[in-house]
Amino acid sequence: MSAITEVAEEVHNNSLKAASYTVPSGYNFFKSEYSSAWKAIGNLYKKTDVSFGKEYIFEFSKGTKFSTIVSIFTTIGNFNVAATLVSLGITVVWAAIDAYAAGQYKVRYTTDNFIVVCNGVHGLSTYQTGVDAYIYSSTTGKLSIERIRVDGDTRSHSDIIHAGIYNVMIFNN
Repeated sequence: MSAITEVAEEVHNNSLKAASYTVPSGYNFFKSEYSSAWKAIGNLYKKTDVSFGKEYIFEFSKGTKFSTIVSIFTTIGNFNVAATLVSLGITVVWAAIDAYAAGQYKVRYTTDNFIVVCNGVHGLSTYQTGVDAYIYSSTTGKLSIERIRVDGDTRSHSDIIHAGIYNVMIFNN
């Protein structure tokens, strides 16, 4: 992949000065926003990395108590076990599952690394990691993905861009 270089020309002390920042390889343009307060455009670049935690194999026989399943799953991940079982086609009847259930559980980590560039200057680097319960039922062939939490920067993409513009304008003027 090729690197992206943003170049901006600024007037500083009545002379023309070129500023440029090379966005690291692997980052792709994501979106731009204009700041009317600073009269500047910020560009957001993103690189996404996906990884998985330890995989667990589960197998429950018909009649297994729901409380047992909840206890097992909540020790390895904090998510809505009842909704996940239903989405996998497993029904709970009288506090027990109504059929044999088998499959895999693992946690998926989707990390979005962000860089904001404004006027050819690096304004901000940050990240957001979505942590998802990734459950596959080999019994039904269904996959359930449920968001557990988001780690890292909790700001919106718009707020991240505007923070990057602010940093460039404050620290480079």
